[in-house]
Amino acid sequence: MNHVNRFGVDDQKKREQEANQAVLRCIEDLGYRVRDLTKNLRHQLNGGGDYKLFGKDTLKLGWRWMVSSEIKNDFRAAETGNFFLEELSNAEKGVKGCILASRSPVFCFHIPPLEQMILVRTREFQDWFRWNFERLPQRTAWSIGWKRYGRLISVKPLVHELKDNGHYVKWISYAERKDS
Repeated sequence: MNHVNRFGVDDQKKREQEANQAVLRCIEDLGYRVRDLTKNLRHQLNGGGDYKLFGKDTLKLGWRWMVSSEIKNDFRAAETGNFFLEELSNAEKGVKGCILASRSPVFCFHIPPLEQMILVRTREFQDWFRWNFERLPQRTAWSIGWKRYGRLISVKPLVHELKDNGHYVKWISYAERKDS
C-alpha cells in the first residue's frame, strides 16, 4: 500500500520542525549544545547532517567533543511499527535517500507521536542496510509532487538485531525524561 502525504508543504515543514525541536530539546537535556545546520545548503548537499552536537560524550557515541547528526522523523511509525527508509528520495532525479547519502556520524530515527528516538552510528547502519535491504519490503510513497522509494524496517526487531550484531544503538524515550 502506498502512502500519499495528506499534508500540504507548509504543514509538513511545520511538523518536521516541531519534531526536530523535540529531539534537540532532549539532546540538550542530555548535556549537549546543538548547532542548527538545516539552512546551510552546502553542508546539506554534502550529506553532512542536520545538526552538530557539542559536549561530553554522555551517549557514548565514540567521539570526544563534536559530531553531526541526521534526524529522520517518521510520523507513521507509531501506528505501523515500521520506519520507511528512503533508498531514493526523488525517483525521477535519482536522488539517494537520506540514510544512504548521509555522511554524518550519527543517525537519529525519531518517532514523534511516541516521543522516542533511536540513535545509531550512521556508517554501521548503512553497512547493515546494504547487506539486508533485499529482505525488507519495498514501498513507494509520494511526497509533495515526486515519488520516493524505500524499505520498511520493523523498529523493535531492528534495534535487537543491531545490538545482537555488536552495533551501537541507543533508544531514548524523552516522554519519560520530561517527567523526571
